[in-house]
Amino acid sequence: MSEKLNPQIRIVKIGTKTLRTVKIYPLSFADQLKMTDLITEAVQKLFSERKNVEKAPNVEVVGYFVDIVKRNIEQLLVLVTDKEEKVIENITNMQLVEIANIIYEMNYEVIAKNVKNLFGKITAASSSKRLSPRSAKSTHRTASKTSTKKGGKKVV
Repeated sequence: MSEKLNPQIRIVKIGTKTLRTVKIYPLSFADQLKMTDLITEAVQKLFSERKNVEKAPNVEVVGYFVDIVKRNIEQLLVLVTDKEEKVIENITNMQLVEIANIIYEMNYEVIAKNVKNLFGKITAASSSKRLSPRSAKSTHRTASKTSTKKGGKKVV
């Protein structure tokens, strides 16, 4: 019934022994801001703790993000599922990745494309409005004392 009210709702199957269905809801704007803040805060913390992130071994960076996910996963899942669902106890890694992809597609993918398009339009509009640089002031015509009626000397 709720799928008819909001067609963005997605149904996923989760479970380790037996599968059951869980509804994934789009984030409200306020919840999207909360989730974005959590992710931004985690990334900023990574960069502040590790000055040369690009030189860090991949295992260390991945480990850091796994730790962030572990600390926040229940809070994130509560934002996109029914409050009474106990998703974390019954989900596999692959199912979690599927849910993460759904959350991204549903809440961030279209926004990212729209922002990119908007940025392109703004860039195009601002570059088309640029004026060519002013040329130097025009000079008045002066009489030339050099005659062009006689032929010049030929260089051999």
